[in-house]
Amino acid sequence: MNIQIQLPAGVRYIIDTLSANGYEAYAVGGCVRDSLMGRAPSDWDVTTNAEPDAILTVFKANRVIPTGIKHGTVTILCKGGQYEVTTYRVDGVYTDGRRPENVTFSSSLEEDLCRRDFTINAMAYNERDGLCDFFGGIGDLQNRIIRCVGEPHCRFAEDYLRMLRAYRFAAVLGFDLETSVIETIAAGRANIKGISAERIQVELNKTLLSGNFPMIRAFFAALGDVIVPEVAALRGVEQNNPFHCSDVYGHTMAVLEHTEADLPMRLAALLHDTGKAKSRTVDQDGVCHFYKHEIKSVEIASAVLKRLKYDNDTLDVVLNIIRFHSHCFRPERRSIKKLIGKLGPGLARYVLAFYRADTMGKSDVAKARNLPVADACMAMLDDVLATGEPCSIADLAVNGKDIMSILGLPPGREVGEMLNALLDCVQNDPALNTVEQLTEIMQQRQRSSL
Repeated sequence: MNIQIQLPAGVRYIIDTLSANGYEAYAVGGCVRDSLMGRAPSDWDVTTNAEPDAILTVFKANRVIPTGIKHGTVTILCKGGQYEVTTYRVDGVYTDGRRPENVTFSSSLEEDLCRRDFTINAMAYNERDGLCDFFGGIGDLQNRIIRCVGEPHCRFAEDYLRMLRAYRFAAVLGFDLETSVIETIAAGRANIKGISAERIQVELNKTLLSGNFPMIRAFFAALGDVIVPEVAALRGVEQNNPFHCSDVYGHTMAVLEHTEADLPMRLAALLHDTGKAKSRTVDQDGVCHFYKHEIKSVEIASAVLKRLKYDNDTLDVVLNIIRFHSHCFRPERRSIKKLIGKLGPGLARYVLAFYRADTMGKSDVAKARNLPVADACMAMLDDVLATGEPCSIADLAVNGKDIMSILGLPPGREVGEMLNALLDCVQNDPALNTVEQLTEIMQQRQRSSL
């Protein structure tokens, strides 16, 4: 097949060096797929019939790290990069739905490629032989479809993670899933519970950030009740009120589509209304209410994110977005400064951006009422930050030590109360934020309290 791929200098060096020593070697897997699609590979892997000891001997002049030598993989550092080189192998029996019990080294490239997950990931290339495609990967790339190498039930039984990867590849690449892939995943999806939380999180993140919302919806329709049952439970939770036009699940998916490609925003969109299933009430007119659902949503979202092993920084941002997503925002300068003072500029921006995305997932009535408010609040936040107006105690021209010195106060509650009072003054009138003006205000307050 007359296809040419531009190999990095390090990959070409490894392949040429192994070839010069009598071995076969090819770039393999995702780097070949991405190159054929005109995408820049994130990393490059090489496969060879040279066994690990032979690889170590051939590259004794280079730095070689035995990263997975038991399974035939070493990492070679050369030409300014590092590349995994793996011996052709045949996998042994899979007993845990994740990894083979053992591997046997092989001399056949085709045997090595036939153990891989999808046809588009089972192609190899070198400059001498060109593209080696035993399973129709190039055709599937052209047809934009995810198809398993061999029987889907065999591939997914070997490694349950492949079910998540199938949807992730479809979402990221903009491909469809072959019908047999969809059906096999539907039949075996319960096995996903056996995958580590960390692995699930990686695939969930990549899928959410893909921006392919039809496939994101398909992903949650197929696997959501296994990965995040708290979201699946929102199906059929009706919201009969003027501000909504779908059930809570439909609203959640709509909000996802209106968030930027930012992980905390997408996670907040996914989880922001999870408390509604347990907060729903219906009044005598048949109108639904979800009073203080954000409190329950924070509790549920925290449990989900901890279960999936998200880091504390991500938890903090996501939970604060959810905590404030039902806040009654007003495009008033003082109100925006209080928001910045409470959350900090970055988180305040997150909250206002989410308020807009949440509104976009609601009815036309809600959009007409809330979108002008969301835009005005964001514009005001930008202006407040640009002008450097004081928003928090840290922005005051005096600090706690200054107050103790000027007023002769000991450390304690009175100092904190004075700081808050001064902040209230300068949020109303930023021109008051000077040492002289604040000193006068403090002294007046002290005199009036005597």
